[in-house]
Amino acid sequence: MKKRLVVIGGVAAGPKAAAKARRCDPELEITLYQEEDAISYAGCGLPYYIGGLIEEREELISRTPGQFAQDGIKVKRNCRVEKIDSKEKKVWVRNLESGERFEDYYDWLVLATGAQPIRPKIEGTDLENVFFLRSIFHADVLLQHIKSENIRRVVIVGGGYIGLEMAESLMRLGKEVTIVELAPQILTLFDEDFANILRRYLESKGVQIFTSEGIKALKGKDGWVSHVQTILREIGADAVLMSLGIRPQVELAREAGLRIGETGAIWVNERMETSVEGIYAAGDCVETTHLVTGKRVWIPLGSTANKQGRVVGVNVCGGNATFSGVLGTTIFKVFDYHVAKTGLNMIEAEREGFHPVQAIVRGYDRARYYPGMKESTLKVIADRPTGRILGGQAIGEGPSDKLIDVLAMALHAKMTSYQLAHVDLSYAPPFSPALSPVIVAANVIST
Repeated sequence: MKKRLVVIGGVAAGPKAAAKARRCDPELEITLYQEEDAISYAGCGLPYYIGGLIEEREELISRTPGQFAQDGIKVKRNCRVEKIDSKEKKVWVRNLESGERFEDYYDWLVLATGAQPIRPKIEGTDLENVFFLRSIFHADVLLQHIKSENIRRVVIVGGGYIGLEMAESLMRLGKEVTIVELAPQILTLFDEDFANILRRYLESKGVQIFTSEGIKALKGKDGWVSHVQTILREIGADAVLMSLGIRPQVELAREAGLRIGETGAIWVNERMETSVEGIYAAGDCVETTHLVTGKRVWIPLGSTANKQGRVVGVNVCGGNATFSGVLGTTIFKVFDYHVAKTGLNMIEAEREGFHPVQAIVRGYDRARYYPGMKESTLKVIADRPTGRILGGQAIGEGPSDKLIDVLAMALHAKMTSYQLAHVDLSYAPPFSPALSPVIVAANVIST
């Protein structure tokens, strides 16, 4: 009798686990359940789809159910797994279109339930033209309404990555954009000085920003949102995007008796195994280990979800793949600025017991005399007593991605600033200064 793999969740980690398992074991029976109608789509591309940079919705779809079927993977869309019986190794499923309920059995189960947007309990979130953005269907609804000429003023509640990316997308559509953030700064995972660089840049582009302001209520007229009331002011709004972050979807796992970690996400080991034999979990619903601190963290990223899904696919077929952890390496684009981070910021480093020191340098993507030079400001953070590199941040029109990727490799290797200063990086005038900004910053720290 063939072994059965059941996967719950069809955006990133789930499809990756199913596809890898199929390549490892052509005989394995694989069924993937997805609550939505679409599967295997690029969630990180949604702001660019809304802003019109990505013109066709289909461009965001990595693989269709038909393509999975060609590989012998059954995809059951609009189906919600409502209960797991880990002793009997079966799941209860409800078809969201027909209402039909049925059971399915598994030898191995993968939870890739992802995360859901935080929905604050404040007055007015049920008004028309109040939007959330997490799935491709959220994007469909938002795009259907936002192009209306009746929507001129948009308030974004939350100054994180998605909110900041959406500020650009909405301005591309000709909207007046205001960002309201509860924290003292936007971009709270970065140090204040770098967050302020981005704030000044956004304000120069016409984005209005209010920080240290909580939302008291959303006010409406005739059922449609008309104002955002903060603790200090009232802001006119024809539409509101609630972008307050996400939380892991762990209810199904908790009810099945799986261990929930200290971060509130599902606990897994390096093999992506949960606390219950035969059940794996991957993606935005799980916690992992921070490679600098060694502590458990929840840092949901699409790149991480895909890597974890691949590990699961190997292991359900009898392999021994591992996922050691993350650095929180991330990058996003706002207008012409590229904003990137890896490892710890200064506050995080101090909180973890390090004695951080930083070097901030101006970094260019080519020699100063070569035409078309672009600049990014780079920060490198190290532990003063040991010289160990702890993290870095980069912002500007220049090579932020390249600089942060070099630092991420240094963090993986647990390099010191002295070692980093002597790394043999490539150089030619069209690609880099004679000394990479990373090496310049490492030299500053080492002196």
